[in-house]
Amino acid sequence: MREIKAKKAEVHTCSPYGAFERLTDSECFAGDGWECWMTEGLCMSHEARVTACHSDSVQPYELEAMTRTMDSQRLLICTEHPMIVAVAEETENIPQTEKVEAFVLEPGEIFLIRPGIWYDICRGTEKPVDYYILGKTGEDPDSFTLLDNGAVKVTWDK
Repeated sequence: MREIKAKKAEVHTCSPYGAFERLTDSECFAGDGWECWMTEGLCMSHEARVTACHSDSVQPYELEAMTRTMDSQRLLICTEHPMIVAVAEETENIPQTEKVEAFVLEPGEIFLIRPGIWYDICRGTEKPVDYYILGKTGEDPDSFTLLDNGAVKVTWDK
């Protein structure tokens, strides 16, 4: 079984799959006891709906299948705890085991996945995670497709 270590998400490491942004790198606006950060301009190119997700699964885990959307983006929003997202480059019909990479997103970080990129549900680095996905209104992801050459073990070191 192939084993990969999740890497810290950065603009350059995520760029083959989409756009990464750390909201707290943006200018903050604040009031008495509160602070807010936001993206510059639109973060998606289409109308979106919000999906609230929960995953009890934490690393290490075995990734056996992935999903994708062909005509729209998916925006992953990390909220309270660090999470791992596995991705693989666009292929015609089946995600390739040898092409899977995994990234750790910290709270306040977002990852906009391009159409056609394979991805998995997010998993916690150390504890279960709640997160949000923004996706095109009226479109559901394809069903999950098994990797072409068996599962990938995903781990993470602090």
